[in-house]
Amino acid sequence: MIKTVLSLAAAFSLLAGAGYNPSMTEINRVDGQVEALRLTASGAVAEEDIYTVERRLETDVYTNLHDGYSIEVPSGLTPDASLSDIRFRLAKTGYSIDIFKESFSSASDCDTYISYSNRFTADSENHRVELRRDFAVGQMTAHLLKWSRPTLGPGDKNHYVNIDYVNGTDVYTVTIKSSAEIDDWQGVAESFTLAEPTEPVGASLPFASERGGDMNPETAAAFERIFGDDSGLNWGLFVPLQPANGMSAYEDIERSLNAKTDICLFYIFVKEKNDGSPLSQLNAAWESGKISEMTMQLSPSAPSSMIYDILKGRYDGYLSSLAADVKGFGHPVLMRLFNEMNGEWCNYSAYHTSRDPEVYVRLYRYVVDKFRAAGADNVVWVWNPNEKSYPNFLWNSEELYYPGGDYVDVVGLTGYNTGTYYESEKWRSFDRIYEDIYTKADLRYNKPMMITEFSCSTVGGDKEAWVRDMFASLPNYPKIKAAVWWSGCDYDPVSGNISRSYFINDTPGVMALFREHIGGE
Repeated sequence: MIKTVLSLAAAFSLLAGAGYNPSMTEINRVDGQVEALRLTASGAVAEEDIYTVERRLETDVYTNLHDGYSIEVPSGLTPDASLSDIRFRLAKTGYSIDIFKESFSSASDCDTYISYSNRFTADSENHRVELRRDFAVGQMTAHLLKWSRPTLGPGDKNHYVNIDYVNGTDVYTVTIKSSAEIDDWQGVAESFTLAEPTEPVGASLPFASERGGDMNPETAAAFERIFGDDSGLNWGLFVPLQPANGMSAYEDIERSLNAKTDICLFYIFVKEKNDGSPLSQLNAAWESGKISEMTMQLSPSAPSSMIYDILKGRYDGYLSSLAADVKGFGHPVLMRLFNEMNGEWCNYSAYHTSRDPEVYVRLYRYVVDKFRAAGADNVVWVWNPNEKSYPNFLWNSEELYYPGGDYVDVVGLTGYNTGTYYESEKWRSFDRIYEDIYTKADLRYNKPMMITEFSCSTVGGDKEAWVRDMFASLPNYPKIKAAVWWSGCDYDPVSGNISRSYFINDTPGVMALFREHIGGE
């Protein structure tokens, strides 16, 4: 999760100091998503039990029975309570109202939530603030922000009004989005009132699992071999500068393990020109018997506004050239697009783009559609949130970034035992990291899963014991069909020292455990 940008900086000699700031704000809030999923799956909660509606002449009054509020909105909106453990949505074409309830430990957490959520406004070039106002609604204080951003094409809702209502240690957030100027916000804002909650748990329904584009026969066969119901656990590695500098270092590790792995992880950045085609890396990995997990990101040094430029077509030449290269390669490719998007360290996170995950969804689909238009039917699409959202606010929930089952073949899981080099970190077992995110992915997405990258640091505990426990635990996660060990390190951006050593060969004991479980011994 958090380590990715730092590790990329180490692997690709990027700017010193880029990456995760260990003092990142994380405030205490109630999180019952896994419980809500389990209860909905058991039939204990239904979507239609979450709200009531009173029809009036030109407006409708909705009462949310889980979060405890009423709101009067323009008539003709369609209610959606399928993710009511996260948000309640009212929508029509080109217009939506999303309502979230956050419960925090203190009033200062409420203040932090509001100020932190609106940090995107610092990018004044792409976010034009039109109104800030504080006012009273009953016993609550309401904080209003109205802004717009550049339009990204048909259907884009680029006008916003956001109202945060503070009631003690609870914050109710109402976000209005529209493809046109919003002029009806005041009536909606002033109608918000509290109500007695009677439904203790919000419904949380699974997403549809339909598939989109077809795979060519070779790719379909590889997909079935790795991700089919009868497949076991397939292993892969990230090794710095492999396959960019060939595969010799990677193959040295395999010889030490007395094993052949299936997946080779490497990274590419979106650029204006495709002057560094990944074809040589794809070919090097393939000739070594590996399927590539090619991860597309934006460079950490790129401005967050780059996401808008991509969607406005500025990088179409690069994307078309890349899609043609991948199609020409022909063999299976695991394509992981813009991973860890629910982490603020990623410049394509909603934290940077109007606190609106729909911008990311549009970006993800835009790239997939480019590849499909080019006929690249050898791609397996991997969607990969971080194990935990940063900031850990409901509007930044991973589910709101989901591009839809027809754009996702595999759901990626990413969680690291980062160790305790930084004061804010804790040593965590494999189960502590993966049990909840596995359960959520299983109940929510109905897709094959893979651990797209993970590892254990050496600082703060016994790495050999952690790896031993990992191998003992993995059989309890049968829908995880592949696991990629990230054999690299992170550097302290201040001292330059290694802060997290994730190498598979850190100790002879760690290597012996991998050799025992995936090798020939």
